[in-house]
Amino acid sequence: MGRTTINRLEEHPNLGEVLGVLAQLAHVTDGDLARLAEAWVNDGFVAQARDKALSPDSPLVCEVLAAFEAVTALFEDDLRGEAAYVTVDPAVAVTALKAVRDAVAASYARPVLSRAEYAALLRPWRAVFSAGSVAEPDLGPQSEQIKALLAALPLLGTRCHDAAGRALWDELVDRSYVDENERRDACAAAFDVAVLTQRRRMWALVRRSGTAGLRGTLGAGPNRMNRVLVAQAAAGFAAYLRERGGDAPPTVVVGYDGRRNSDVFARDSVEIFAGAGLRAILLPRMLPTPVLAFAVRHLGADAGVMVTASHNPPDDNGYKVYLGGADDGAQIVSPADAEIAAHIQRVADAGDVTVLPRS
Repeated sequence: MGRTTINRLEEHPNLGEVLGVLAQLAHVTDGDLARLAEAWVNDGFVAQARDKALSPDSPLVCEVLAAFEAVTALFEDDLRGEAAYVTVDPAVAVTALKAVRDAVAASYARPVLSRAEYAALLRPWRAVFSAGSVAEPDLGPQSEQIKALLAALPLLGTRCHDAAGRALWDELVDRSYVDENERRDACAAAFDVAVLTQRRRMWALVRRSGTAGLRGTLGAGPNRMNRVLVAQAAAGFAAYLRERGGDAPPTVVVGYDGRRNSDVFARDSVEIFAGAGLRAILLPRMLPTPVLAFAVRHLGADAGVMVTASHNPPDDNGYKVYLGGADDGAQIVSPADAEIAAHIQRVADAGDVTVLPRS
């Protein structure tokens, strides 16, 4: 099949399958993981089909990579295998998620795959979940209000850089303030309920840090995004990775978007990582954030840094951090975030960043 141009998910001819696979992810059980792992195979034909599904000509391939990132977040506890409530061996979870990613890739890439390629990638998923799509979820007694809110979100998004829109956001934040102790207790109680009701993977999306790094307005000073702050962050992160790593120097992949100074911050980070003895890889040009998360896994890197502020106002920039290895390219969460912050603070306390080695 030739190249198929699809600009939005709503235009996708295989929309039902795409939504069916994505909607099922948060409802995958521990038993489903074991069956997915058992069903997954990786012969030459499947590998070739996967390469084709993830090629630049594949429809909405950046959305596919973003979905891969979400899958890693959903199953983070299973991949770590440390929590008492996890019943699946991490090695089984790793294999199962390969089947999940193949299903996601196949559903998006259907227009460019042959019938045999499509079937081969989707076969493990279909062995466990036979239905091609899912019915609309039950949103409870307030379903109409929830649908109205979801429908309004794109409209709210168009006002995120609007002064009146930001004022409204500040007002909503003030009204929703909750004491930190109460918030922590409520989160702990909600997670306990999620575990008991087998909905902990849905909770994983709620639990994730939205920033997983730094964000702020460009400018001078310790509370702004600038080259000094980036140098401190890079040096602190490098120290964390050396402390965490083994005998070989850790590998870090660095990416950046089109925001002002993103390329400068990315190159500063690479120089400081290399100066600290790490193997630093700079992506060749500005690329979307999901490409960085994919590169961490694809290259077998120990970590990744993406210079971006996502949907923040245009005068902002930021620093997203990912971990490889057992974390499988996931954004940092507790306790790694606090450990990295402590290393960064030690660099800041030391003073002059111009003495940091660069290469």
